[in-house]
Amino acid sequence: TQAWGERDIVFLARVRENIRVEVVERLPDGSAIVDVPVRDEQNKKQRLRLREIQAQGVAVNGKTFTLRLWTSLLDSERFAAEDLARRYIERWEHELYYRELKLDVRSARVLASHAPDTALQEIAALVLASAVIARIRVEAGAQLQVPPRRMSFSQLMQSTEELWNACRLAGELLTPQLLDRMWKQYLDDVRSWAVLPERRSRSCPRALRQPVSKWPRKVDQPSHTGKVTLELVHV
Repeated sequence: TQAWGERDIVFLARVRENIRVEVVERLPDGSAIVDVPVRDEQNKKQRLRLREIQAQGVAVNGKTFTLRLWTSLLDSERFAAEDLARRYIERWEHELYYRELKLDVRSARVLASHAPDTALQEIAALVLASAVIARIRVEAGAQLQVPPRRMSFSQLMQSTEELWNACRLAGELLTPQLLDRMWKQYLDDVRSWAVLPERRSRSCPRALRQPVSKWPRKVDQPSHTGKVTLELVHV
């Protein structure tokens, strides 16, 4: 608890429904500031102050579920409870970003740095590079009238690197008119091979180990499409 507090680390996580907490303050958006007991033999009275969010949801297959979330983001005006709950539901997008950062942006399997400071600099450079590609992804998607998620991250990164090298070699020879023509040609090329088909809907359930049974297991499962609906519950 002391480590993430000193380093200003924020988190949003789902917790079990049977964990007991002490409500300190109820917030206008339905969430609450709570004190969570910490397992510390030296200081048994130690408490962890967090913010609790509860919501009732309906999955795409019609089944209802309950969300109980804890977060270190205590400011309800800056971080609305409904927005945080929605972000948790869409956490699969964060997993895809980490995948792109590790496999597409990073050129090697491990970091080249040998010291903590240089490793942090290398990670920061990877994040900045992915942010540049993400911005191009949004701009290209807007001009091509497709959602940014349908723009291939790896293809855009490869083509952007080629465009960057061409601009760097040309230097002062490129006029604003030529740059504009190159960007339009770039979008035409992207339209043909960097636009992905529409995604299939998926709920991303947790994988559970199947018990051993001598009876055959049903493999085919029905597929459902739609959106998950959420309704906040006052803590």
